[in-house]
Amino acid sequence: MLHLRRVETVHEGLRWLDIKRYGIEISHNRDGETPDVLTKDDLRRAWQLPQDVISAGVLGNPRK
Repeated sequence: MLHLRRVETVHEGLRWLDIKRYGIEISHNRDGETPDVLTKDDLRRAWQLPQDVISAGVLGNPRK
């Protein structure tokens, strides 16, 4: 079912929601560099709050 959803929503920008929801590990392979793997508990997976919200005094999500 997850594969069908991946194919069905390929150009709609919904893949990141499934990656976060199901804890899927993803790997960014850059030419000539070691792969950058985002694990289930990686802090970089959190969406950062907009700058105007952070400027208003709300703490941003922690980053690595």
